[in-house]
Amino acid sequence: MYPIFMTAIEIEPFLIYYEGIIRPLFHNFKDIKNIGDNQSEYWNEYLAVNKIVAKKIIEVHNQVRKTNTIWI
Repeated sequence: MYPIFMTAIEIEPFLIYYEGIIRPLFHNFKDIKNIGDNQSEYWNEYLAVNKIVAKKIIEVHNQVRKTNTIWI
């Protein structure tokens, strides 16, 4: 297990976008109310958090290389 530490400022926009757009889409919520322009402002922050996670995965994989399985 390899932790990725982020501040509340870094993670809050990610969670707002995830809870308002991504999770409802993947869980077939039919009453998505906040899918307008007000959520699009969080897209870049959502991407930034995912890039931090991807960078850590690559870093750990390059160091360890003991498995082909990566659990997220």
